[in-house]
Amino acid sequence: LILSVVVTIALAVAKKIWEAIDPKFQSITPSHKKWYVVANISKSFFLGCLAFSSKYWYGSYQSQVLDNFPLIELKRCMAMYIATDLVALYMVPKLPVSTILHHVTTTAVTLLVFGLNLKIKGLAGIFGFAKMGLLYGNISTISFLVNAYLALRVVYPKVMLVKILSFLSLATYIVSCSLIWSIHLMWIFGYWGHFDFSFYPVMYSVLLVFIVNDDIVLIKWLIRQNSPINEKDKVQ
Repeated sequence: LILSVVVTIALAVAKKIWEAIDPKFQSITPSHKKWYVVANISKSFFLGCLAFSSKYWYGSYQSQVLDNFPLIELKRCMAMYIATDLVALYMVPKLPVSTILHHVTTTAVTLLVFGLNLKIKGLAGIFGFAKMGLLYGNISTISFLVNAYLALRVVYPKVMLVKILSFLSLATYIVSCSLIWSIHLMWIFGYWGHFDFSFYPVMYSVLLVFIVNDDIVLIKWLIRQNSPINEKDKVQ
């Protein structure tokens, strides 16, 4: 909660400063897109900090491979990951429905994790629900360039560096989603293959549909951005 307040203030300040020093940012229309830009830059920054942190990846290894969750560090990383998503829900106007569902779902999973003792071993029941949600977040940090591209292409659409960023964003996003989906399918079918339709695996699968749908929408859009015939932007 405290970090969300800090991010809210930081986004407002960043928007004011960017407007004052950059005519290209100042001229963005409609004006609500400015919030979209600063929110995506914020998320890219937070995810980038995690992606380049050896401590973060060591903690991820402990959590996902050894099933030994360092709770304090884990909660700090999750707070960083989710802060901009939560703030975007009330600060960024006209978000696509798929993005709203994505943000709501990730926020809900984060709150669930904060309320559980993940020192308990195994992936059964609600603990599997929470730990697989964490895995999704762990791997998705490597695609932090996507958020930078979503922001910068609005301000500097014809800059070559932004076009290169578009390709890198697509490549890292496909890699991260492929890893995430493969692991999740193995976990889910581990239950369904034994005809175990317990509440938590089923509920997690339903929530996963909203997140995966947003990922697919974004991948398709990034492919169009990197195609020879670049269609008109459809992500607002």
